Amino acid sequence: MWKKFDLCCDGCGYVLDEEKQSRLSLPVQEREFGGHCPSCSGDLLNARYRLDGHDFGHWETEVRQRCASLWRYQELLPITHSDNAVTLGEGWTPLIALPQLGEAMGLEKLYLKDERQGPTATFKDRQATVAISFLKEQGINEIVLASTGNVAIAYSAYAARAGMRVYVFFPDGVAKAKIQEASLYGAQVMSVGGTYDEAKAAAAQFASEQGIFLDRALKHLRGWKV
Repeated sequence: MWKKFDLCCDGCGYVLDEEKQSRLSLPVQEREFGGHCPSCSGDLLNARYRLDGHDFGHWETEVRQRCASLWRYQELLPITHSDNAVTLGEGWTPLIALPQLGEAMGLEKLYLKDERQGPTATFKDRQATVAISFLKEQGINEIVLASTGNVAIAYSAYAARAGMRVYVFFPDGVAKAKIQEASLYGAQVMSVGGTYDEAKAAAAQFASEQGIFLDRALKHLRGWKV
């Protein structure tokens, strides 16, 4: 694959280039990047692709011939080698026309993107496939996260496909069915008698003590869905 990319901090502009990214395969304690910006500790790093000189006309034609999947756009997703993509067939969920609601809202055309049609029936499958694929490529085989349900289910399913171990910390109030589903995918689940913030703090402490990668999830997403 011809793709190369840097990771750029959305907060301070710090650039994690290829050389620095190569350190991601080191043990957690020795990495410059442990899931946040090494400069300001910000949680959001965007991929900046080096695409100069590439024939996008030919690429667009090729993309149209690929299967209907999020990974048909693999060159614009942040992994270097397509063989590392961990997929369950996500993406390409249906657009459903809502003419009556659209009329009531004064909109000529209104559509609903039905993310229930994803592999785990959560809206986090797109996030999970990219995140788990990236972590797999960096040689990370254990992750810790806190969740109220959807992230836990999606990450557990994709991690199971990748052969990764997941530790999930749940706060009070999470439906038992969601906890059970994550567990069925093989996640090690821990219930924290407190709020979501307390679950995140417990997850962070556990990850630090055990030397395991802590996934902080996404603060927001940019772009459009396919």
